[in-house]
Amino acid sequence: MSRRDLDSLLSYLRDNSSRFPVEALRAQMVKAGHDPAAVERALRVFQGAEPPPDPPSWPWAVMVAFLDLLMVGLFAWLFTHGHKQSGCSVIGLLPVLCLLEFVVGLTLLASRDRQPLGRALFFGVLLFFGVSLAILSVWGAAKVGGLAGS
Repeated sequence: MSRRDLDSLLSYLRDNSSRFPVEALRAQMVKAGHDPAAVERALRVFQGAEPPPDPPSWPWAVMVAFLDLLMVGLFAWLFTHGHKQSGCSVIGLLPVLCLLEFVVGLTLLASRDRQPLGRALFFGVLLFFGVSLAILSVWGAAKVGGLAGS
């Protein structure tokens, strides 16, 4: 069952549970065409017998990757605009920061309470590595193509 379906069923239950018995709401949701298993799951979540699903982590993972790319851009700008000494020392911190994000993300994934934050850090760093690799590949192909053409 998709998260959107579960959210709509839970919303329906919240809106109507004060006016109608749960059995009538169950029958109405099944009659409306919802999967009976999905209705049962929504009822278990609504009644507190099952924990609700975690919110999606991908927006936070994209933000982590974007912040990492922003730092790389800042470091590159510092390095190319005459701040070579500070740019070089700051660029040296980037692998340490990425390793720290990776390890903290894995550690938080192992915990029960902080799994969404762990997923955001872990997958954000992986997304950063993937985007960085794509950018470097395009840049390298342009350099090699420029050298081969001259």
